[in-house]
Amino acid sequence: MSGKLYGIGVGPGDPDLLTFKAVNILNNVDYIFAPKARDKDSNALKIIKDKVDYQDRLIELSFTMSKDKNKLNESRQQIASKIEDKLLEGYNCAFITLGAPCLYSTFIYIKEILKDREQLLEVETVPGVTSILSCAAGYNLHLVEAGDDLAILEAGFTEEKFKNILDNFNTVVILKPTTDLNNLLNILENQGLQDKMLLGSKTGFSDQFYIDNIDEIKKSKINYLSTLIVKKEGI
Repeated sequence: MSGKLYGIGVGPGDPDLLTFKAVNILNNVDYIFAPKARDKDSNALKIIKDKVDYQDRLIELSFTMSKDKNKLNESRQQIASKIEDKLLEGYNCAFITLGAPCLYSTFIYIKEILKDREQLLEVETVPGVTSILSCAAGYNLHLVEAGDDLAILEAGFTEEKFKNILDNFNTVVILKPTTDLNNLLNILENQGLQDKMLLGSKTGFSDQFYIDNIDEIKKSKINYLSTLIVKKEGI
């Protein structure tokens, strides 16, 4: 009988935002898989290190970071195979991911790969606190109220697409803004939104910071783990 795979969201950075369910599962599975970029430490692992005793149960997974879709898929296939091997040996395993595993997470690709394979594997997704909520709460900002609409985007869109979204949504959250930051800032200025936005960098981690001034963003070194919130009525 194969083991069970848990996709576990460990939250945005603050270990105290780990859910009781996440900690309970992580303390009881046979193996914990922690994704990381090559030659870098796992951010997800940093979050759980003081809450979970994972000694002799940790398997770190180095993902290829590339814009080449073929290289990305090859890396994900190889990692899915490593996880599948443990599951087929009957071990219960957890794959930890920043934020929530159902929102722009690496776990999504692994889950789909395993689902497409012939083996019958049991998978459970365990939600976590997202960087979106962490960013808003850390600044005491409400995202939406009654009658408002919220859009969540990943950076890389066109100005035309952004204008269409702004026509229909009061608040827009942009994840991974550093992947296209210069273009994104130009779009915000062209739309007259340079004073109606908030950037939260590494919210939840000890070195988090917020910027609500577009000129300061241009001068600052912005971490990949950032969230940008745009509110048409102002921050």
